Amino acid sequence: MNILALETSCDEISASIVDEEFCVYSHIIFSSVDLAKKTGGVVPEVAARDAEKKMVSVIEKAMEGFSWDDISAIAVTNGPGLIGSLLVGIEAEKTIAVLHQKPLIPVHHIFGHVCANLLSSHPEKPKQKPKFPSIVLTVSGGHNDVLLWKDWDDIQILGSTIDDAAGECFDKCARMLGLEYPGGPALSRVAEMGIPGKIHFPRPMIHSGDYQFSFSGLKTSLLYFLRDFPKELTPADTANIAWGIQDAIIETLVLKSFIAVERYKIQEVHISGGVSANTLLRKRFQEECEKRGIAFRFPKNIVFCTDNAAMIGAAGQVMFQNRPQKKWNIENVQLNMDRKNFGF
Repeated sequence: MNILALETSCDEISASIVDEEFCVYSHIIFSSVDLAKKTGGVVPEVAARDAEKKMVSVIEKAMEGFSWDDISAIAVTNGPGLIGSLLVGIEAEKTIAVLHQKPLIPVHHIFGHVCANLLSSHPEKPKQKPKFPSIVLTVSGGHNDVLLWKDWDDIQILGSTIDDAAGECFDKCARMLGLEYPGGPALSRVAEMGIPGKIHFPRPMIHSGDYQFSFSGLKTSLLYFLRDFPKELTPADTANIAWGIQDAIIETLVLKSFIAVERYKIQEVHISGGVSANTLLRKRFQEECEKRGIAFRFPKNIVFCTDNAAMIGAAGQVMFQNRPQKKWNIENVQLNMDRKNFGF
């Protein structure tokens, strides 16, 4: 049972075909990152127009080697995200669903990230299904959530960011340091050359007793630090500052996530989203899971960390298989900007 999936929530236009065992048979991503580099970030209207231009070619390329008889259903991201980009994707998939008489599954973007850890590129390799309950940290530029995944279609948001997400903090701090766009990966690369512990930044809300995050104050802390720095930054200074910022972000994510792990009888811990590609974040999570003797999952292919259609296909499979009685038609596919409503 193959699902054709489309993801257009931000500046990526992606199409993928994923089967019922979460194996990825086709995966195409077109990113407008080069456009974003010119403006120092994503401009919503530009991203939407770019998605509209590339949509047909991306879908056609994903469908190479497949006929519409090979496709059982269609999945599309219906939110949250940039409204213009989302609408381009939703209307494209509605049209395809009507033309080819296919069920249409609306997928919440964050649930897509949750399902990224189910994906495999090897059809002959047995898939290891998740063990419930699991704690999932989804962390990117636009969202930052600690989730309790109780069953396939039963997920609870324990905590979220109350202002900026960790990925946005990475990007904005990188910009303050004069690093290239996209800032998160650039800051991490520079941090590798820094001296651990040389510069310390605050860990926001680590004593709040809940699962909420706040990273706006960390950006402000860096702003004041740079304002009061007594000399022009050398490459060594920049590396040490980058190490301090990265360490503050990652330690906060780890501490908050494992508060939830301690409270619930957890079988596995997952991380997903763009920041889950960070090597140090993976290392710290792995260490904490090993201490507790529990499994740790992260996207095996780094492509599945950032926004991509394969994760939407995986989420579509979960919803299609676990809600077979639901009428998956275009009338039920509406824009969903509610961060807490996964549409189950």
